[in-house]
Amino acid sequence: MYKIGEFAALTGLSKETLRYYAEVNLLEPAYMDPINKYRYYDDGSYFLALLLGKLRRFGFTIQEMKAVMEDESFAH
Repeated sequence: MYKIGEFAALTGLSKETLRYYAEVNLLEPAYMDPINKYRYYDDGSYFLALLLGKLRRFGFTIQEMKAVMEDESFAH
């Protein structure tokens, strides 16, 4: 598990971007500590974050990114 700062450094996404993606239900932390509200991300989150970063660099909007993330063909 990675704290948000570590995860931001690994993925190239800012902590603010990660918080925003969680707020709009695009990339949820794998775990959030109920006491201190620290966000933790896992290896599965890492690959999703990389995908989101690539989509953003290609000019995808948040809505388009959500459509990609909700595409059931990724589940197989």
